[in-house]
Amino acid sequence: MKFIKLIFPLFLIFILTSCNSQGGREYKKINQKKAVLKVNRKNIEKGKQSPSFTLPGLSGEMISLEDYKGKYVLLDFWASWCPTCRKHNKALVPVYEKLKNNNFEIIGVSLDRKKEHWEKAIKKYNYNWPQVSDLKGIDSEIPTAYGIQYVPNFVLIAPDGNIVKKYSEKSIKNLEQDLKTLLLK
Repeated sequence: MKFIKLIFPLFLIFILTSCNSQGGREYKKINQKKAVLKVNRKNIEKGKQSPSFTLPGLSGEMISLEDYKGKYVLLDFWASWCPTCRKHNKALVPVYEKLKNNNFEIIGVSLDRKKEHWEKAIKKYNYNWPQVSDLKGIDSEIPTAYGIQYVPNFVLIAPDGNIVKKYSEKSIKNLEQDLKTLLLK
């Protein structure tokens, strides 16, 4: 069992960095622009204004972060090729259903490049929140502006547009409690 626990993470790294996978190509691009992403990530801090954006939704309609001013918004940076993203988004579905009528919204920001993969994942996993993507993967200006170096990644924004908190894959387990504290006062 210890052997599997040791080998499995190495296997995942190999798969994700393989040139033959979409995830591998995206992670290589991330590594090429890490310096810019680190600088931008430092600007995504509690109390600072979140970068604004407008991107196409799944059916082509333009969706803007500004449309959700006055609500808490969780930006969910994800991709259909990312198994960890699918796992965390699956866990977000019941949280969203519980809290969506309490001044809260999730906006999925996909780092996919192929619409059919993006659309298939949304339908398959029942992600009922607004979804946006310019289908440029990590080359999109939005993940760059937010300093996204890996997915999944999450940013919680207050109704005034200021950043409340950043969540990583490891800290996302605190999200539901944080949201309940903020929304169900």
